[in-house]
Amino acid sequence: MSENKRAIVSTEDNPHPRPLPAYREREQKTGASWWGMGALLMVGVAGWLTIGRGIIDWPNQVAAAMSAVAVAILVLIPAVRRVAVELTRAAGRRLENRAGMTAVVVAIFSAAYFVFTAMRQGRYLHPHWHDELSYVIQMRMLAEGKLWMGAHPVG
Repeated sequence: MSENKRAIVSTEDNPHPRPLPAYREREQKTGASWWGMGALLMVGVAGWLTIGRGIIDWPNQVAAAMSAVAVAILVLIPAVRRVAVELTRAAGRRLENRAGMTAVVVAIFSAAYFVFTAMRQGRYLHPHWHDELSYVIQMRMLAEGKLWMGAHPVG
């Protein structure tokens, strides 16, 4: 009985439906919020560079800064942005229901990035603090399949 009383609204009754006023207000506010976020981002970056001493080694950081600016400018070109968005969507479609594969890909890229930056900065990549050496002992124990060991005879 309640199904018969329900009115079905179709586009035939109203061939030119207009969006609700709330949607129009949201669209108008969106542009202003993007400009506001961009301005705040620029102020934050400028503060980090000047007050926070973001630029420590100017000759080595110029290339990275210029690359970031070049990418930002390229993204402003509609054709380049379209290609970037399509590549991102294609990667998203390929990894859509594959959380494990996505985690592996992110882990590989992260590990490669960390090793690259550590080598580029000339970091010592071997354990040399007492905490790090205790981690080596724990890894060796786990590699042997032991979750715990007996007490040391001298200790």
